[in-house]
Amino acid sequence: MTATSPQGGAAPKTKVAVLGSGMGAIAAMYSLTQRKEDRDKYEITCYLRGWRVGGKGASGRNMNMGARIEEHGLHIWFGFYDNAFTVMRDAYKELNRPPSMPLATIEKAFTPHDYVVLMDTYNNEWRTPWQYTFPPNGELPGGSSDLPSFWSMMGLAVSGIEMMLEMQLLNAFHPCSGASDDAHTHRKETWWDRLRGAAADIDVALLEMTAVPARLMLGLVRVVVRTVDNTKDALADEGLHDIELGLIEVLKKIRAWLWSTYGCHVDNDRAREALVLGDSAMTVMIGMLTDQCRVNGIFSIDDVELSAWLTSHGASPVTLGSPIVRALYDNIFAYENGDVVTPNAAAGTSLLWLLRMIFSYRGHLMYKMNAGMGDTIFAPFYMVLKQRGVTFKFFNCVTNLGLDADKSAIDTIQVMQQVDLAGEEYDPFVIVKELPCWPNEPNWDQIVDGAKFKAQGVALNHIVTPYVGREPMTLKRGEDFDLVVLGIPVAALPGITPELYQNAAKPAWKSMCDGVGTVQTQAYQIWANKTLDQLGWIHGADSPVLGTYVELIDTYADMSQLIPVEDQPAAENVQSIAYFCGAMPNTATQGEADALANRTALQNLERDMPRLWTNLDDAHGQLNWSYLVDPKNQQGADRWTSQFVRANWIPTERYTLCLAGTTKVRLKADQSGYANLYLAGDWTDNHFNSGCIEASTMSGMQASRAICGYPATIVGESPDLWEGDR
Repeated sequence: MTATSPQGGAAPKTKVAVLGSGMGAIAAMYSLTQRKEDRDKYEITCYLRGWRVGGKGASGRNMNMGARIEEHGLHIWFGFYDNAFTVMRDAYKELNRPPSMPLATIEKAFTPHDYVVLMDTYNNEWRTPWQYTFPPNGELPGGSSDLPSFWSMMGLAVSGIEMMLEMQLLNAFHPCSGASDDAHTHRKETWWDRLRGAAADIDVALLEMTAVPARLMLGLVRVVVRTVDNTKDALADEGLHDIELGLIEVLKKIRAWLWSTYGCHVDNDRAREALVLGDSAMTVMIGMLTDQCRVNGIFSIDDVELSAWLTSHGASPVTLGSPIVRALYDNIFAYENGDVVTPNAAAGTSLLWLLRMIFSYRGHLMYKMNAGMGDTIFAPFYMVLKQRGVTFKFFNCVTNLGLDADKSAIDTIQVMQQVDLAGEEYDPFVIVKELPCWPNEPNWDQIVDGAKFKAQGVALNHIVTPYVGREPMTLKRGEDFDLVVLGIPVAALPGITPELYQNAAKPAWKSMCDGVGTVQTQAYQIWANKTLDQLGWIHGADSPVLGTYVELIDTYADMSQLIPVEDQPAAENVQSIAYFCGAMPNTATQGEADALANRTALQNLERDMPRLWTNLDDAHGQLNWSYLVDPKNQQGADRWTSQFVRANWIPTERYTLCLAGTTKVRLKADQSGYANLYLAGDWTDNHFNSGCIEASTMSGMQASRAICGYPATIVGESPDLWEGDR
C-alpha cells in the first residue's frame, strides 16, 4: 500500500543519504529496502569514494594479470555469521542468476572449510603444529536464529575437554612420579552440598562416595551443567548462584590436579597441547562464573585486557603463551599500533569470538569465498539494491558533515565529486568468465580525462580529487536528504565531522572517535606453478587456514579454489594460490607503508615459508623463485615483483580494534546524539563489537531498525552472553 499525502497524492519519500559502502552501509540499505512498503517510503542514495562498493572488503580484478583477484587482505566467513549469511542468502535468492552462471547460488559462492592449523612456539623454537578438523553439523549458515544458552555452551565445553583429556593425556601418559590417578581423590567439601541438589540424576554410586576420584570430577561437572541447563527456569537465583560457586570450586580443583598430576609432561608437544586446552577451558569457565557473565553479560569484563583477565583467574603462564591465546589476538589483529609487544584485546569481546566460533557455527567452521570478496559479496548486494531503486553515486567523497544552528541535527553534507563521468551513469563492472567483477582500477574510458589520470597513476581510492581547486558540492537537509546513515569507518570520522567532534555539549562523539582504536594491516598474495603438495606443505594436499605464525604476518590460507574463476593464461600454469595477512606498525605515509609491507612480505616468504613449504628452497638453501608465476618471465628474485602486496594505510582501510576499556565509548546505531544521524559499521556498539562482517551486518540492521522498525530480531543481540539466557 502506498502512503498518501493530505492532498491525496503519493506522499513524498523520506530521503536517506548513506555515506560509505562497506558492509555496515550495505546491510542498512538492504534492510531498509527489504519490505515493499519501505521501498515506497524511502529514497536512498549512497555516496562513496572511488569505483568499488565494499569498503575494507572491496576487491579488484587485475585485468593486466589474467583477471587475478587482489584483496585488501584475507577474508573468510565463519559459520557463526548468522546475520551476514541470512542477508547474503536472501540476496542470492533475489538475484536469481541462471544455474549455469558462476556463483549462481550461495552454495556455489562458498567452499566449506573445517581444517585449521595453529603454529606452536615453545622454549623459543617451533614445535609440532596444533591441527584441528571441526566436525560438520548439518546446519545451515544463516538458516536459524537459535543460539546455545550459557549453560548449553558450558556443557559442550566440558564434554569436549573431558573427551580430549581422556584420550590425549590420561590414556597416553603416566601420572607424574608414578602416582596412580585413583589416589588423587577429593573429599566432598562445601562444593558437594552446593551441587548435590542440582545433580539429582548423578549415578547413585557417585552420590554414596565419600571422595570423588579425580578422573570423574569433570564428569561430575558435566552432569551438573547438563542438569542446570534442563532445569534453570525452575531454579531460584540464589540456588543457581550457589551451584555456580560449587562449580568454581570443583573446576579449580580439577585444574590444579591436572597440572600436579601431568604437568611433568609439559615439554611433550602432545601433552602440552592437552594441558593448555584443559587449562584454558577451565580458566574461562571459572572466570565467567566468578565474574557473573551470565547475569552481567559478556561485555561486562571488557574493561580488562584478555591476558590480564586470564591471569587473574589462574591461567598457567604456558597457556598465556600458547597458540590458543595467540589465535585470539591474531584473529582480530589485536596489536595496538601494530606492535607485537603491546597486544591488547578486551576480554569479553575476545571470548565471545571464541565461544561463538566454536560452539555456534552452522554447517562448517568456516566458508572460503569462491571468488573475490567484491565478486562474491558486494556485486550481488549492489545489483539487488540497484534493482530495488537505490542510487549509487560513485566517485563522491564525503568531506564534511555540518550541524544546524542549534547543533541538534545534520544540516549539510559536503561531497567532493572526484571526477566527471563521460556518460550519464557509471557502469562499475568488468566481466570475467561470465561473472560481473569489480576491476582493480576504474573503468577509465567512462571518465573525463580518464586516459590522462590512468597514465599518471591517479589513485581515486586514496585521494579526494585529482583536480586542483575543485570545490565540494553541498547537500542540504530537506532538499537532498532527510536522514543520514554514516557507514564510514571510525578512523576517518574526526576529519569529516569536526563540528560533531568539537561539540562540547555532546562529548560522546569525541570520546568514541578517540577511544575506538584502529590498526594498519598488511597482506600479500602468491601465485605458484606448483600444487600445495609439490610445494612441500607439511601436511600434503590438505588445504589449510593457518594462524599464530611469525608476527606480524601470522596468518596464511591456501586459496587455490580461486584458480577457476581467474583468467590467467594456461601457459602460466597456476597450480596454487596463497594469501597472507597481519597487523603492521603505524607509518607516516602510504609510501612508507607500501615499502614496509613489501619488505615484511618478502622476508616472510624467504625466511619463514620454507618451514611450511619444505620444497620452497633448493638444495643450496636458496628460494626456488621459478615457482612463482610471472607473466613477464623474469628471472630469480625479480619474479617477486609479479606477486601482490598491499598496505592498508588510509583511515578508511584501518582495522577496527576492541581495546580493553573502549567498549563503553562505542555508540549504538541510534545513539549518535543527533536527530537524523544513524551509525553503521563494526565500530559501533552492535553486540558483537569486533572488526568483522558479522558485526558490520548487525550494525547496519540496527540502523535500519532505528529508522523503519525492521528487522525486529537480530541474532546474537542480547544484553547477556547471547539470546536465551536469564
